[in-house]
Amino acid sequence: MNLKPVVMPTELVNLLKKPMGDSIQEIATTLNSNAGISTVVEKCFKEYDEFDLGIEKAIQVLGWPHFRERLVSIYIYKRTYGSYPLKTDITLVDSICRFEAALEKISLHNNSRVFLLGTYLKFLGFEKGFEDTSEKLYEKSFLNIFKGRQARSDKTDWLILTSWHFLHFLGGQKFSKAIEDQQFYAHLFEQLSTDQKKQMMSNLLAYGCSINESDPFTRDKV
Repeated sequence: MNLKPVVMPTELVNLLKKPMGDSIQEIATTLNSNAGISTVVEKCFKEYDEFDLGIEKAIQVLGWPHFRERLVSIYIYKRTYGSYPLKTDITLVDSICRFEAALEKISLHNNSRVFLLGTYLKFLGFEKGFEDTSEKLYEKSFLNIFKGRQARSDKTDWLILTSWHFLHFLGGQKFSKAIEDQQFYAHLFEQLSTDQKKQMMSNLLAYGCSINESDPFTRDKV
């Protein structure tokens, strides 16, 4: 799996990085920071705001999880067709929702980090020579690594990406043993070949650059 930096909407990334528990007003304020997208969002969510009460009303009616899904569909439509839609289309985020559902057991409640990673991979699929590789990150062999374990993090996206590389490079048996022994990521990283280290760091940097964050688990235990 090879990743690359992708330009993603700042306001969308900032929202998905925050806990779902943020107030409706905070969510609306983040969207309103971009006057252009704020107008588009209000138009697209008009069916949930018949009295023109603003974005806050749509968030209240749908709830944050469903609102963010429909919000992302607006951006995906724009990337697909070159213009913004007149309304949201939940079918455009089906693959992202499947991705999040498959990794639910290692995700924290009220956290959109897995959804953020899925959105990044969806955007990556629009790049020339790339495709949506989200299904690789919830193959049975990967999910089995965490089966019955209390693997949780408030930045599950980094946990998933880092763990996938170790599983792919070291093999399931060795990585499972590392989890049981609670080894540090830095210790596992040193066991990789030079080319593997380069690929892993290149992918992590590509994702971090895309979401304006740099926080791989180099000092944490697996």
